[in-house]
Amino acid sequence: MKPTDDPFADDEPLDPREPREPDDDGPYRVFGRGTRAREAQPPPPAEPEPPAAPPTPYWAVAAHLAPLAAFLLPGRAVGLLIPLFIWQIVGRDDELVEDQAKEALNFQINLAVLYVVLWLSCVGALLVPVLIGAQVVFSILAAIQAAEGRRYRYPWIRRLVR
Repeated sequence: MKPTDDPFADDEPLDPREPREPDDDGPYRVFGRGTRAREAQPPPPAEPEPPAAPPTPYWAVAAHLAPLAAFLLPGRAVGLLIPLFIWQIVGRDDELVEDQAKEALNFQINLAVLYVVLWLSCVGALLVPVLIGAQVVFSILAAIQAAEGRRYRYPWIRRLVR
């Protein structure tokens, strides 16, 4: 490197004790003859973390609505298994999810018993569409309540799982 290639070659050595105006780039510190390096600036103050959001009841809503997917999937057991899995896996961490998954499981058990009884009786088989309609309506009502973080109790069911 030639002496003329040094951008600071014609600068006078800076004396750190001598007061001077900072350049546009901010304050500098002297590192040897004619070289400058930017001083380390203190980090900006850390912004406070936002408050933790309240837990969202997605799993509680899923426990109520997932059995409706059993209409699209083969086998009625899917409607029983989904709330059971949500209760056993996710319900351990959240009291609302545990309660609502148990409630949905109880509702599905009661519906399964009613479906069997209605299909076995000739006259009762005509009431199966009414039972399907009640299942859809009550599951949606329960999901809405669970989405708002409130506990929902299905009417007219026997609670077998506590």
